Amino acid sequence: MTGVITRLLQLAVTLFVWRSIFATRPEIQGYTVDEMSAYLVLTALMSILFSSSHFFRLSDLVRKGTLSAYLVRPYSFLGDSLAVFLGSKVVEVTVIAGALLLLRASGAPVLEHASPAVLALLCSNLLLSFLVGSVVGALSFWLVEMWPIKPLYASLMALLGGTTFPLDLLPPAIGHVVQATPFALFGFVNTRALQGALSSREIAAYLAVSVLWNAACAGLYQLLWRRGLKRYEAVNG
Repeated sequence: MTGVITRLLQLAVTLFVWRSIFATRPEIQGYTVDEMSAYLVLTALMSILFSSSHFFRLSDLVRKGTLSAYLVRPYSFLGDSLAVFLGSKVVEVTVIAGALLLLRASGAPVLEHASPAVLALLCSNLLLSFLVGSVVGALSFWLVEMWPIKPLYASLMALLGGTTFPLDLLPPAIGHVVQATPFALFGFVNTRALQGALSSREIAAYLAVSVLWNAACAGLYQLLWRRGLKRYEAVNG
């Protein structure tokens, strides 16, 4: 609840700042004040779905020494974590879907040209969010304190994820690089896809980038898991 209130306050401040900027000009690089407001509301919704709450499950188990109870089960810890992750997203997805439908009914540019490709992109990015969290969580085998990761993730989402400004306002040379990061996929890309602002070619390109990131994070997680597990078993017997 505290996290939701914090995000609402951040959204209110961001909207106020942008409306102040638009008071001196009617349009900024193709964005009107209404389009910018709709974009910021959507990225705020995406930040709820793509939060860092699942990053710390493994670290809690390692810190308490209770990971061993999961290691003897006849299924992988990653699969167990994925089931927990998806279960935790049911309510969030339902609420966000309802909010999107309300925005659509009010005439906001949302769910324009929705297609199976957009759904595939969103699902791939959600899986990537889980895998990024799994990689970060695996670092708990070596890191004593994990709490700084939460504000760091929030800062990266603000700067690279487009939760405070659309990334296409950046110079092209910088924007193209930033838009290929997982943070941009979680915020800016998802939002523009839901707004119908991406062409079929752009959606396919972002989906390919998302799949590559998924593969890279899955491989990195397996490496960290194997090495971290040896360290954990050495310490805990």
